[in-house]
Amino acid sequence: MADTLPDVELPAGAWVDLYAATGIAVGTQVNIHNKGSTRVTIAVKASEPLTTKEGVFLSPVGVGSPSIPLQNDSGDSGLWAHSFVGGSVNVQVA
Repeated sequence: MADTLPDVELPAGAWVDLYAATGIAVGTQVNIHNKGSTRVTIAVKASEPLTTKEGVFLSPVGVGSPSIPLQNDSGDSGLWAHSFVGGSVNVQVA
């Protein structure tokens, strides 16, 4: 298991570059855990997405259970997260 990094805070309504926020090299395969109680959109793209229709949903933490992490592919051109109401994710090298 890789070292635990600080959580990445997601401001309401804004895309966050997860590679830049964590210092992990672009293209590295990671696991993303949703630490909040609302759904987060994750998009793989070199530049900031223009819409929340790009990407997949990362479910929130369930009652009494952790979220199921999402794993990206090695070599991805970029990795972005968005939450409409704010939240946090934890990113860990796979």
